[in-house]
Amino acid sequence: MIKIPEHLSCEGRLRKLKLFCLEKRRLRVDLINVYKYLMEGVKKMEPGSFQWHPVTGPEARGTN
Repeated sequence: MIKIPEHLSCEGRLRKLKLFCLEKRRLRVDLINVYKYLMEGVKKMEPGSFQWHPVTGPEARGTN
């Protein structure tokens, strides 16, 4: 059993145990799921169907 001082706040205890709060853990899971979703879409694309074209000129500065 790990001894954690009782006088620490919840955040202090999490910091001492090197854990993230629930909100950050949920955000991490959400980001992982978005990554998985995007990677599945990339796998289903035909080779060469996506090409990146840099935007130049007035469009790049948002002055349209």
